[in-house]
Amino acid sequence: MQTVVRNFRVLWRAERLMAEMRLRVLVNQMGLLAVAALIAMFALAMANFAAYLFLAPRTGPVGAALLVALGDIVIAVILVVVARGLRPGPEIAMVEEVRDMALEELEAEAEAVQGELRELRNEIEGVAQSAVSFARNPLSAIGPDLIVSLLTSLTKLLRSGKS
Repeated sequence: MQTVVRNFRVLWRAERLMAEMRLRVLVNQMGLLAVAALIAMFALAMANFAAYLFLAPRTGPVGAALLVALGDIVIAVILVVVARGLRPGPEIAMVEEVRDMALEELEAEAEAVQGELRELRNEIEGVAQSAVSFARNPLSAIGPDLIVSLLTSLTKLLRSGKS
């Protein structure tokens, strides 16, 4: 029973650690995506400003605004790609292995308990069959060993009574 409890504890800790690792990655992804969204908003603002200036009396500030907007968009795309590429580190493989080992031990323990329960059921069925057989024919329970021991006891009793 202690091994079952220990295996459940190991399983719980492994699952908890994997969840924490995945949560950390998710938080980092969300942070980078939020920065990318902010930069994309700046890029959109600059693109709008550049389009305005371009449509206005076509001067030099338009080119600069377009370049800034283009740069912001490139940065935002790079951050999105980096955020989507984040994965848990190699330590998650170790935690998954520990979890799998705990599950295997729990399965083996469950199979052992199941085997013991089958044996117990078979023994109970045997006792029940013996009881039914004895109830139907009580004399069948008297085997040669019982007869020999009864005769031996009777003989000893008779000898002790003669002395």
